[in-house]
Amino acid sequence: MPLTDTHCHLHLYEDPDAVARRSEGRGMGIVSLPTGPDEFATVRDLAARVPFVHAGAGLVPQRARECLGRLDEVVDAVRATRWVGEIGLDGVTDDAEDRAAQRAVFDRLVAVAAERGDAVLSVHSRRAEADVIDRVGQGFPGTVILHWFSGGPRWLDRVGPCVWFSVNPAMAASNRSRPFLEALPRERVLLESDGPFVHHGDRPAEPSDLHTVVEALRRIWSLSTRDAMAQLVSNEARALAPGRRDGAP
Repeated sequence: MPLTDTHCHLHLYEDPDAVARRSEGRGMGIVSLPTGPDEFATVRDLAARVPFVHAGAGLVPQRARECLGRLDEVVDAVRATRWVGEIGLDGVTDDAEDRAAQRAVFDRLVAVAAERGDAVLSVHSRRAEADVIDRVGQGFPGTVILHWFSGGPRWLDRVGPCVWFSVNPAMAASNRSRPFLEALPRERVLLESDGPFVHHGDRPAEPSDLHTVVEALRRIWSLSTRDAMAQLVSNEARALAPGRRDGAP
C-alpha cells in the first residue's frame, strides 16, 4: 500500500536521488518543500525528473523577514502548486519585527492558497499554536497539516475537519510526544520525515524510514501493521486527493 511523506526537504540531502530511490523501493511518495524562493527551481527540477515527488512552494517563518522583498515571487509559486509549505509561524523569536513579518507572510500565503480550494498546507507552529489555529484551524477550504506539532493534546478540541497532523520518526521515538500521539485521533494522522533536519539514529531521517513510524503508531493504536497501513492510506485518500475539501470523505 503506497504512502506519502508529506513533509520532506528532499533537495537538501547530500544525494537526493539516492534518497528518492530508497523511497521508491518502499513505495513512498514525497512532498519536497523548500524553505524559501532561492530553492524553488531546485525543488521543481527534482520533481520533474522523479515521478513520485511533488514540488511544494512556501517560505518558512524563520526566513520571513529576510525574504519579504521576494514575497511576490513566493506568491506566484504558491499559485502554481497544490503543495504549499513549509509555511507558518515560529514563536521562538522575541523580535517584534520578525513576528510581524511572519504573520504578514503567513496570512498572505494562506489567502493565496485558499483561492484554489484544494491546496495542501504543511504548517510550522512551534510555540505559536494559538496564532496558527486561529488563522487556519477551522475553515480553510483545503487541507491543513500541522507538521511536527508540539503543542500537546489540549489543542485537539480547537481544530476543525480541515486539520491533520503529520508524525515523524523523532516524534514516534519521543516519550514526550507519546501523550499527544495517544490522544490524537487515528483518522487525522499523516506521515512525514522532515528530513534531513530530523535524525533517525545517527543519520538524517529519510522517507524510507517511515515504516518505523507506522510501527510505533500501530502499537499505540493496538492494530496489526496491515490495519495501521490501511488506516493511513485511507487518511491520505481523504486529506490529499485533488478536489477534496475539509477532509471530506
